[in-house]
Amino acid sequence: MNATVGQRIKLVLTQDGTGSRTGTFSQAIFTGGSKTLSTTAAAVDTVEVEYTGSLYLANLNKAYA
Repeated sequence: MNATVGQRIKLVLTQDGTGSRTGTFSQAIFTGGSKTLSTTAAAVDTVEVEYTGSLYLANLNKAYA
C-alpha cells in the first residue's frame, strides 16, 4: 500500500445474501481490538482507516440498520 501520512479511507462493507463473509486487515490496529465483521446476510459495516506514517489506525462500526 502506498499511503501518505494523514491519508484516510472509509470502506462500506455489505454482506451478500448468504452472509458469513470475513475480512483480513493484517496491517491495521483496531480500536478496542475488534476486527470481526457482522456476519448476518445483508449486514452493513464500515471500516475507517488513517495512516500515521508508521501505523494504520482503524475503527470498525458494525451492523448499521
